[in-house]
Amino acid sequence: MSVSAAPTMVPLSADLEHSPRDTILDASARCFMEHGFKATSIDDIARRLGATKGMVYHYFDSKSDLFFEIHQRAMDALVQAVDPEVRRRAPALERLHGMARRHVETLIETQHYQRAVVEGVQMHLRVSTTEAQRQRLMQLQDRRRRYEQVFLKVLNQGIDEGDLDATDVAARRVQTILEDGFDVLQLCAVPRAMPTGRGSV
Repeated sequence: MSVSAAPTMVPLSADLEHSPRDTILDASARCFMEHGFKATSIDDIARRLGATKGMVYHYFDSKSDLFFEIHQRAMDALVQAVDPEVRRRAPALERLHGMARRHVETLIETQHYQRAVVEGVQMHLRVSTTEAQRQRLMQLQDRRRRYEQVFLKVLNQGIDEGDLDATDVAARRVQTILEDGFDVLQLCAVPRAMPTGRGSV
């Protein structure tokens, strides 16, 4: 399933008939983005859908279940967008820039999913959750870390190929961003390292 782009709204009643789970998730992500995870109720989601609360519960047991599925699909969108660049036969630095570009484009295209994830993760870390919810959140966070490690691997390949200098400030800054689990939006700005003079101190 490809996550729909954020700016436009679609006729939800028709979508509910043909793809109810996807439509409920899309409406939930938009509600979470606009009002916050905590402030959004199942009633709010049902009103946005023009449906009953019972219909939402028919497909999802709770608001947390909606959040976890949104989280999963947000990661699916990022991985699917970046993977062709990872596999492309090209120098590492070129692939790294392509990966960063697709990452940013996908964040924009699926912003209602991505922003819902950021807010929802913080909420679930702060409040009491069940053991099953904690395990699921840990699995999703582990997937995010694996995604970031793909960028780090290609970055290191660029260093090995000589297109990035391991001592370059920009390269080390990108590496720190990835290792700390922050966003990789700044990757687009990583320049090719300039050679340093052998006699410099």
